[in-house]
This record gives sequence, C-alpha cells and structure tokens, in this order.
Amino acid sequence: MPPPSMCGTSKCATHRCCNRPALTLAQAIEAPLRGFDRAEQETGTKVGVIVCGIRTMPPATSLELAQAAADYRAAGVIAFDLGGPGT
Repeated sequence: MPPPSMCGTSKCATHRCCNRPALTLAQAIEAPLRGFDRAEQETGTKVGVIVCGIRTMPPATSLELAQAAADYRAAGVIAFDLGGPGT
C-alpha cells in the first residue's frame, strides 16, 4: 500500500494503487458537505463546495459534474468550475 500522502492525490484519485474502491460522485460530494455542516454547527463558519470539471476530461464527464453541482446546490454546493487550458 502506498504512503498515506499519496492516497487521494491526483496520483491515486481512484485508489488503484492501494486496491480500495473509488468514491461515487455522490459520496465525493456528500462527505465534505457533512463535514462542513458539522463544522458550521461547531464554529458558526459557513463554507460550501465547488465542483470542478477539467477541460481535458471527456465532455460527458464534465456535464455529469455540472449536473451534480446543480443537483446539490440546495445542500451546499455553491458553484461549478471548468478548469484547464483555455481554448
């Protein structure tokens, strides 16, 4: 298994290197939302999630991410960003 510093990075986004299953898109959005909700209750600080697509991904993937951002907007997703090299 790789050192913990590698897991969750771009080198291990799907955990292929440590044989753990990747999170679903819903899990990847809901987990930080739960943590942010808890932090807001404990500290009063409000934050939100920005879902990011990358221009080098297949368009269908970016569309799925954008739709997920819209679906979770009432739950705490505050934006969708499309990053990567410009056209």
